[in-house]
Amino acid sequence: MSEIRIELDGRAGVFPAGSSYLDIIHELFPNRSRPALAAMSDGALRALADRPEWDGSARVLDYRDDEGRRVYERSLRLMFLAAADEECPDAKVWIEHSVHYGVFARLSVPIDRYTVARIERKMRGWAAADVPFRREVLDAQALLDMLAKQPDDAAFRLLSAHPPREAAVYSIGEKENAYYLFGELAPSAGVIKSFELEPYSSGVIIRLPQRRDAAKPDAFRYQPKYMRTFKEAARWAKILNCCNIADLNDMVHSGSIRDFVWISEALHEKSIADIADRIVSRGARAILVAGPSSSGKTTFTHRLAIQLRVLGKRPVIMSLDNYYRDREDIPVEPDGSRDLESLDAFNVSLLNGQLDALMAGETVTIPDYSFTRGCSKPGDSVRLDGDQPLLIEGIHGLNPQIAANLPAEMRFRIYISALTALNLDPHNRLRTTDIRLIRRIVRDHQFRSSTIEHTLSMWPSVRAGEEKWIFPYQESADVSFNSALPYELTVLKGKAQPMLVDVPPNSPHRPVAMRLSRLLEYVDEADVERDISPTSILREFIGGCAFYMRAV
Repeated sequence: MSEIRIELDGRAGVFPAGSSYLDIIHELFPNRSRPALAAMSDGALRALADRPEWDGSARVLDYRDDEGRRVYERSLRLMFLAAADEECPDAKVWIEHSVHYGVFARLSVPIDRYTVARIERKMRGWAAADVPFRREVLDAQALLDMLAKQPDDAAFRLLSAHPPREAAVYSIGEKENAYYLFGELAPSAGVIKSFELEPYSSGVIIRLPQRRDAAKPDAFRYQPKYMRTFKEAARWAKILNCCNIADLNDMVHSGSIRDFVWISEALHEKSIADIADRIVSRGARAILVAGPSSSGKTTFTHRLAIQLRVLGKRPVIMSLDNYYRDREDIPVEPDGSRDLESLDAFNVSLLNGQLDALMAGETVTIPDYSFTRGCSKPGDSVRLDGDQPLLIEGIHGLNPQIAANLPAEMRFRIYISALTALNLDPHNRLRTTDIRLIRRIVRDHQFRSSTIEHTLSMWPSVRAGEEKWIFPYQESADVSFNSALPYELTVLKGKAQPMLVDVPPNSPHRPVAMRLSRLLEYVDEADVERDISPTSILREFIGGCAFYMRAV
């Protein structure tokens, strides 16, 4: 074939065989203002250096796309790793977790702001000069040979058991060290101009651009409670010798995974008991539990109630969901759907009035909201005795407009999220949002009769709601609870992956499904479901939850 016909974002042309996606973009969109980062074709992510071999269509990815932002982050990680290697040649670098619109990188040696400034200056020099990323496609053996030379063997152990047919490795800078970053990168440093490095504790926060304006790095937000939660998770990961997926897979094959399940669950129980102690010592009456989707809020709230009963309290549980307005009064999204994530979707004045009455010892009738009917009917009558605590669970529990009239000493706010400290290897992190999405896919399929494509179609609006209504308030919580269970992917894999691979190639959700499926390919399944307590947070997603069974 001497020519190929490619349609790209609504424009089509005929090009010489061997043309790259970058060549085609320059030909069809010579004045494109937004830098192209990658292409999407047949549901798969393509590097712009790739050369389509047959006629077809594709879509250009830039920073407006979630997958485009992931390409941008990987490219920025390469620049940071290479620059840190040149400026701190004796240091090991671990890419650990997200921090707002950024990523925290930890170094094995102390690092001051002057060294950070040198690293950033080198990165900016590459960006200003539009230095190309060197890209080399290796077969499995060549990739393993490269990884075997690295000081940390996590990637080597992981890929020895799950070797890819071929993989692209990238490099930049004078040392020419190649990095495998589990995905494609942008073509050059010239499109990765918006970033800042912020020294933080024993490492650096690599700040990414704002979602809506790729030309500006996002403002730095000091999040000590959030960082402390991750630090504690990392500490326990090190104690339990499970810092990455290779370690987890080793436990599966050695047979120690059952003990790991029990220890992980015991750590959750201890943490919940400690939170109950703090609530009682303060004398708080209104305990508000909030967090993003699929964090395990419902199960956590029931387990906290049990721990409060152990301390002699008689807690009452209430859900914010019962305070939704009638469907016709819920705000409408631009696409015509109802914005169920908005605080304006809730009758906040009714909620606050009833909270005030309950704390005053009065009896109130809680509304009972039906999502099927889209309206409420009168529910249970509730009255609190003496110092009886009220547990209120829902996505807006941290919002200052909720329980606004109650004295500060009477309120206790808890933020819950699945903040995994487990990563693929030192340079490739697991995103907590991906873990939550896998949880939700499994739960929605089993308990909400929802197809995987419906769940994936809802996820962007769910995430937008979290960004607007939950994450801005997480540092206001009195305490954070990390609901991640480091073993959970060994159980979720067998339930989620068959659905992920069945998403058809022509589906707009195929790219996300394939990315999650590839992630799960690196995880070995464990037959430990019978060892998981019926009160485990994971039971909320896989089934067999004691609290849900009791409710039925």
